[in-house]
Amino acid sequence: MKTLRLPLSSDILHALFPSVRAELLRRLFSDPTREFYVRELARLTTLALRTVQQELARMSKAELVTSHSNGYHRFYRANRKHPVFSNLQQLVLKDVNRRSFVSRRKRPRQNWRTRKQPRRYEPSPRLHITIGHKNPP
Repeated sequence: MKTLRLPLSSDILHALFPSVRAELLRRLFSDPTREFYVRELARLTTLALRTVQQELARMSKAELVTSHSNGYHRFYRANRKHPVFSNLQQLVLKDVNRRSFVSRRKRPRQNWRTRKQPRRYEPSPRLHITIGHKNPP
């Protein structure tokens, strides 16, 4: 029977979970008392908003995270009552100093409004047109 040996430089969370789920687990389980709203998680992880929403829905279905809404934002937090909470938190805390899975150079997709500078229109010079009058000599 072969055992899986990971090099010391590899990331345990990345080896066990898809990158999106591992990054969200890292954010949620590194500080289980903190609540995040969806756009905040998307901004922090530089993942697309829809990707974060889909993954949080999967994690909610598995009851790994709890959520509530204040009418405007939906907040998510790690579920401390889940049977594997302590195990997942230990994995996250062991890898807390590792690099993020998503490149920091990549821009979040929700910042598409601020990527381009707004066009600045210069007013056209006024034309002086006279109709029915002769030009003065």
